[in-house]
Formats: sequence, C-alpha cells, structure tokens
Amino acid sequence: MPVEPALPAEAASTGGPLGNLVADHLRRVEVAMLGRILTTTLVGALPASMVRVERRRSLLDRLFRRPGVVLGVSVLSADQALTFRSPAVGVTEARVGRVVGGVVLSSEAVPVAEWLTLLGDLLTRASAADEATRIALERGLLQ
Repeated sequence: MPVEPALPAEAASTGGPLGNLVADHLRRVEVAMLGRILTTTLVGALPASMVRVERRRSLLDRLFRRPGVVLGVSVLSADQALTFRSPAVGVTEARVGRVVGGVVLSSEAVPVAEWLTLLGDLLTRASAADEATRIALERGLLQ
C-alpha cells in the first residue's frame, strides 16, 4: 500500500474537512511508524520465550530464505498476552488477552495508550522476576 506524501503542516492546521483529513492521515502514519519501531525493538530486546512474532513472507522472501516483514508482536506472560499488529500503514491493532495454562482464553481490543501502559507493567514485572530479562531489556532498549 503506497504512502501518500504528507501535506504541509499549515494545511492540517487550517481546520475544515481537508485539514481534518490531513491531521487524521498524519496520526495514522505516526501510529504505524510506532508499531514498526515497537515490534522491532521488542523482538530484539526480549527473550524468545516471551515474544511471538507475526511476519508476512512474500514468494521472494521464501525463495531467498528471508524472514519477511514483521506485522506484529505478542508479548507473553503467565497470565497475559499483549498483541500489537500493524499490518498496513495506518492500521494498528492493540489487543490484550487473558492466558490460562498457556492458552489465550479471551482477547479484547484496547487503545494504543492503554496497551503501552500494560506493556510497561508487564515488562516491569518480568524484569523484576528474572535478571536475564532485565539485562536483555536494558541492552535492547538503551541502544
């Protein structure tokens, strides 16, 4: 999906229908960029047991044995699964799932800000419980 060039900031600040459309478009692009950065950072910083990555692999990716594009990431704990997906520019999905016995029993969509707060809480608990996770997080997030 091609990304349209952003219009100047003064067009977004003029108000009216065009200004609102431009502002909405810029917000969607910013959230999508956050999603890409977030998924890449979490995959690099967290232990493999805590992260599940969703990728889209094209035929060329498969032929050349490339991993493909990261679409989303799930951060898992004993009782929670936090999933953030950005399958296309301007499209984000933040979900929180309840985990029992390693199985996600229910999942609900939440706003991105709430998801980020829950992620911070989960990472704080994980780093307090496991020294290796704390070191990995520090190394991955401080680079």
